[in-house]
Amino acid sequence: TITVGEIKRETMDKGVVLAAMEEQKRLIVELCESGEWKSIKTKGGVDASILYDPASPICKCLGKGEVMATPAELVEFFADFSCMKITDAMFISGDAVERVDHHTVIYHGRFQCPPLITNRDFCWANSDCLIRDGDAGVSVGWSVEHPECPPESGFVRAQMMSSGYYFKRHDSDPSLSTLYYVVHVDPKGWIPTWVINLVAADQAFNVLRIKEHFEKLRQGAGGSSSSSQPSSEGTAALEQDPASQDADQGKAGK
Repeated sequence: TITVGEIKRETMDKGVVLAAMEEQKRLIVELCESGEWKSIKTKGGVDASILYDPASPICKCLGKGEVMATPAELVEFFADFSCMKITDAMFISGDAVERVDHHTVIYHGRFQCPPLITNRDFCWANSDCLIRDGDAGVSVGWSVEHPECPPESGFVRAQMMSSGYYFKRHDSDPSLSTLYYVVHVDPKGWIPTWVINLVAADQAFNVLRIKEHFEKLRQGAGGSSSSSQPSSEGTAALEQDPASQDADQGKAGK
């Protein structure tokens, strides 16, 4: 049995990673298509919802909106790690650690937390691919251990659980996709649950940032979103000025 989010490097051969990828894709699609979500806020045409799990105090959050891109364009967008600078306002910097196959890469990323909370980092496997004969796609991630991605000084290593994007071709307009984003993360360390859930709910609006990105591309191309790539950096290291550390820093790496 493969438990998503608990894959260790010593057992992380290609077959194990690919099996875990299939399980994670199933989980993300199942979550996105569930009718149990409770809407909490709408902004810019994007709906944010939450789902409470009796087994965990950390809620799952979902963002959903219509994006001016096809599933193929979205896979291309997500496969370029530099898209993190567009999708996630908390992203500081990151690197590609190892490529597993054409669709799956191990990444290390650093993320800024609210004031008085130490910044977090993740080591995760991410897979970007089309499904359902190209009419849909996923970009899913789950935490893994890797010898070249140890806990980093100044950061607390967080855990990514059932998190990622699911997108499918719009029913009436083939140039559009319905984009979903599920975030379910355990930041570890000493953070009140209400703070965790508040930040997670805001993360649902990553969908809005992606929606606005493709709207700008479409306008700039005179109505065609022919190039979805955010930059030419590919999976090279991404850097921006990291924020100063905070009062929780003494717990970093624990």
